[in-house]
Amino acid sequence: MIEQCPPTGPDTVEVVVESEISVGAGQVVIVSVLVRHWGLIAAPLTVSVIGLDASWAPAPTTIAPVEPGVGTRVDIALQTERGALAARYPFVIAVQAPAVDSEPELRAPGSPSRPSASSSPRIGMAEAVLVLNAPHRVAITLEPQQPSAVFTKKIAVTLTNPGKADATLDLQPKVARGAKLRMSKFAVTVPAGRTVVVKGRIRVQKPSFIGADNTFAYSVTARSSGAPQYAEGLLRSRPFLRGWALKSLGLVLVAAMFIGIAVIAVPRLRDAFAPKDALSSAQEELARSAAEAAASTGEVPSPPASADAAQGDASPGESGAAATPGESTGPAAPGAVDVSGASGVGGGNRLAGTVLGSDPTKVTVLVEPTSVVQAQDVGAQPATGLVDPSVASGLRQAALLGKMWGSSLRQQPSEDATAGRRSTVPFKDGSWSFAGINGPGYYLATFAQPGYQTQRYIIDPALLADADPMKIQLVPGQGKLSGAVASDTGPVGAATVTITDGTNSLVTSSISTGETGGGNWEVGGLSTPGSYLITVRAAGFGTTSALVTLGAGGSQVVDLALKAGVGSITGSVTGVDQFGVVGGLGGLTVIAVDGDLTRSANTITSGAVGRFTLPDLPTPGTYTLTISGNGYQPKTRQVKLAAGAENALVDLSMTRSDGVVAGMVSGGDNVGLAGAGLTLTGTDASYKTMTASAPPGSFRFAGVGPGIYVLSASMYGRKTTFATVQITAAETALQDLTLSELSDGELARDSKIRGRAVDARTGGPLTCDRAAQPNPKCVVTVTTTVDTVSGPHPSSPTPGPGMITRCHLMRMGRSAPLVPAKVCFQGFTRWQYLRQGMRRSPPTSKWE
Repeated sequence: MIEQCPPTGPDTVEVVVESEISVGAGQVVIVSVLVRHWGLIAAPLTVSVIGLDASWAPAPTTIAPVEPGVGTRVDIALQTERGALAARYPFVIAVQAPAVDSEPELRAPGSPSRPSASSSPRIGMAEAVLVLNAPHRVAITLEPQQPSAVFTKKIAVTLTNPGKADATLDLQPKVARGAKLRMSKFAVTVPAGRTVVVKGRIRVQKPSFIGADNTFAYSVTARSSGAPQYAEGLLRSRPFLRGWALKSLGLVLVAAMFIGIAVIAVPRLRDAFAPKDALSSAQEELARSAAEAAASTGEVPSPPASADAAQGDASPGESGAAATPGESTGPAAPGAVDVSGASGVGGGNRLAGTVLGSDPTKVTVLVEPTSVVQAQDVGAQPATGLVDPSVASGLRQAALLGKMWGSSLRQQPSEDATAGRRSTVPFKDGSWSFAGINGPGYYLATFAQPGYQTQRYIIDPALLADADPMKIQLVPGQGKLSGAVASDTGPVGAATVTITDGTNSLVTSSISTGETGGGNWEVGGLSTPGSYLITVRAAGFGTTSALVTLGAGGSQVVDLALKAGVGSITGSVTGVDQFGVVGGLGGLTVIAVDGDLTRSANTITSGAVGRFTLPDLPTPGTYTLTISGNGYQPKTRQVKLAAGAENALVDLSMTRSDGVVAGMVSGGDNVGLAGAGLTLTGTDASYKTMTASAPPGSFRFAGVGPGIYVLSASMYGRKTTFATVQITAAETALQDLTLSELSDGELARDSKIRGRAVDARTGGPLTCDRAAQPNPKCVVTVTTTVDTVSGPHPSSPTPGPGMITRCHLMRMGRSAPLVPAKVCFQGFTRWQYLRQGMRRSPPTSKWE
């Protein structure tokens, strides 16, 4: 839709712009504005954006003089802020032309235009709305998650968009030192409800010839308008020579070493330990032979130069070492070590420890599933004795993660999405414990207390059986927040200031106005880095809030203003997200309506996730509170604010409007099949995914609208299976499928040959008008010959089932000699359409 401001006079500027412009938070959008100048003479035009924050819109721009009646296009770049609320922001595009003499015919020829005292600047305007979209949550997975290679390995990044709008993502690969990750593309647009696969290749920069396996952690982060999503993997670099090849090489080198020692050392040792009389007798025998030869020839013999010369060359077999029977060991048995990491805890383990300090009952202990990359992002430290040393070293150095079990990678959520997230408070002696800490994967243990630095540790459940209890000593926090509370009449004293990070909450108040620094407040000992929600309340004033992020050891000043005669509605929204995790829901829209008054906000997406505040609501009043969001059923509540009320607290739990389909795809032996393709087809939508490798054969469709769907599973070499699934809102439909193997590994023998025979002259049906006998019986005879490979195959009439992927010889005719035609089935072709008499063939068949 185009928003146009029509001219109101003969020389007014006309402005045309799109009525709605959509953009995500933190992104740039280009707005095209069409400007047409209807003045009497050429004039420069100034384009301005009115109604948007100064940081979002550019400064006014002046374009070159535009001739009368000529239109030009101006592009304006609007930059939104990260974290801006998803809403509709109206604004105006204003184009101004300077005031000039309205009677140019009265001026002398060639004289320039001049301002007129009786004229005013001409302004054209057009209204538009900037629609700030809510962030998209795109699921990202890596396949395989734990590749192994000597030099290089292909990987695939699967991006699934469960939302209802297309998502544009920037892929950012990250890999540990020693490896390199290349992607086929870095900017990807994922259509709504679809899955896109981006191929990549990870390469070992310095492959090893021999030695132990090396591991390199890598991850791919998908960034869009919302919070970044990422997937992590682990590359295991294997040496070029390993196992039996390395042992064989070692045996060859050892044998060569012994042979070399024998060739060089044995003669020397024999000479060194040989008796001297043997050497002298050899010399005498050699001298005697030389003297006899000289007497017979008349020459004078020369004496031998040395004993070595007298000794002469050794006979064959005297030098070297022959293999002794029984010393040959033959080929070495393979000695592969299984490092797949499929280590899980069967019955569950107990995580326990002690919090040191004077009052440990004020500490909150939280345990939840995590991964190595997530733990590194929140600054978690390795728990002593509860993490593999290589992983601990990687966390400290933020570089090479070293050897890691497969359980370090986050698996799909269990059916009970809340089973892995628990919290407790220590006893008076500081002791605490959690039972049933199971793998696969890692756990993040968080210890938080107001005024102290929050401590986070990563824990491997596989090491809990032999581990000692944890001992935690909290230290004071280093962060600080301060500010001032004021109203239209001046500072506000005794205002209640609440600061929370989602786990801990601190409450303070502003200084009374009768004292120095009235209205000021300050809180120290905050854990950093972290995000904090600041809420200020005071009697007779409405509640206001602000979201602040502190860096490591950082501080910040936050000044907040209160309004009199107004109140606020605050609260939190919880429920099950699209990944099956129960907790606060961020990005939902909260709207309060009372007559013509409307206030809207979005729930927080970081820190205190799910919290919201609707400030500056006039009191008294009755407001209709509506909470809605993609994938959730809207909820409505009536909230009353009495006269002088400061705040009304409303906590709501949302119910999903879509459902989940989950299950297992297995073979005939009930073993899960990884990599099988699944399609969920409904009346209005279709979803696709593949079975996971952990657990093998498992799959999950999330964000599926209620209705009846057809679920199909397929895999090469197996028969496709179908099932009907009925999906109910907020429920999980379980459906397992079995893919049976095809006989002899062939494709399904359900192909057909279908066609018709026509007259080549007319293209119409055969009439048998040229038959020799009168009134012949016009019957088309089709004969099929199957070229079998593994054995005889009975021929079958056409049409009919049983045609396999091979070449078939067909003979067609009607009361006349048969015309041969050879048809070859290729690939996955199931139907071949033949038309006898035509001189061309279908793309998937071949005539001979």
